[in-house]
Amino acid sequence: MVVLRGKEHSLYELPACARSGNIAIINADIANMPNVAILLPEQYIASGACSAADMLQLANRLCGRTLFAWRFFSRDGAPARSSSSILLPASGRYADALPADVLLVAGIGYASLAKLERQLDQETELCAVLQAANCQGRWLGSYCTGTTFLAQAGVLAGRQATTSWWLGKWFRERYPAVQLQPHAMLCKAGHVLTAGATTSCLELMLQLIREKGGEDLALECARILLLDARRDSQAPYAGLQQFSGHDDPLVCRAQHWLQQQLAQPFSLELLASATHSSGRTLIWHFRSALGVTPLQYLQKLRLQHACRQLQHGDATIEQIVAECGYEDLSAFRRLFKREMSCTPAEYRSRFARHDA
Repeated sequence: MVVLRGKEHSLYELPACARSGNIAIINADIANMPNVAILLPEQYIASGACSAADMLQLANRLCGRTLFAWRFFSRDGAPARSSSSILLPASGRYADALPADVLLVAGIGYASLAKLERQLDQETELCAVLQAANCQGRWLGSYCTGTTFLAQAGVLAGRQATTSWWLGKWFRERYPAVQLQPHAMLCKAGHVLTAGATTSCLELMLQLIREKGGEDLALECARILLLDARRDSQAPYAGLQQFSGHDDPLVCRAQHWLQQQLAQPFSLELLASATHSSGRTLIWHFRSALGVTPLQYLQKLRLQHACRQLQHGDATIEQIVAECGYEDLSAFRRLFKREMSCTPAEYRSRFARHDA
């Protein structure tokens, strides 16, 4: 449902002011109707696939005419079951999507990186279709884990791209030819669009609508759906305790110990003693599992703690900095700005809870 002027409307029953086509929201000279193919790999995430279709439908309603047509495609052409057991109809196999002007790959759910890698290796037909579409200059796009299929197909080689924030280290090691922008919400590289974690499919669809229907139409879609135009980075949303992407027990013990020693001065020797290891071994394990040193990981933990305090508390920035074990306020501000793509004050303004 959407709300316009205090009244609820279905996306398919927008009021006349938003569906008549009389408002100047699109270039009326656009003659070709883009056909969009939404490809559904096994274990696809239904919210992204359905959001893509819903946004195209909304764009059509706002135009007052059919600007976009879309269909779903699966590996075998049969209805595809999502990771949450939602069943979507398919118009054919992946190869049947090649006449489309735009091919979008839905993100997928996965239980482990090993299972994700196996699925990537098995989706040979999907990768072949993406390669062919890329050679033909068709628009390609994906978000979240779906971007890995574009990378697997070689489409992203030499191009800037983004993906889910927690896959950054793994993605960079598996696809070194990709110019990965791990914190970017959206990347456009020629006719290829990639977006970050799951809900960034909304940014991807807005960009597609912008490319095919104009800036005014994209802006109107964003207004009706209450999309925040300031969401240009994944960094403020990233956490450390979820999606660690490793099963190293030594690193897990060290992570837990560092969490308990957040405000204390860092000592590699104390950490090694607490985990019954050596400093050199710890550094090697951290680099292998997380791509950072123990100290760098501690800095990220401290930033995460600062973010939680900015969101849920009234403490001053000076108090928060002291809780995080920092003594130099200006150095902390610089670190926060570099890692989170905004200042502490901007972060609090955007994400702080306001209890009734």
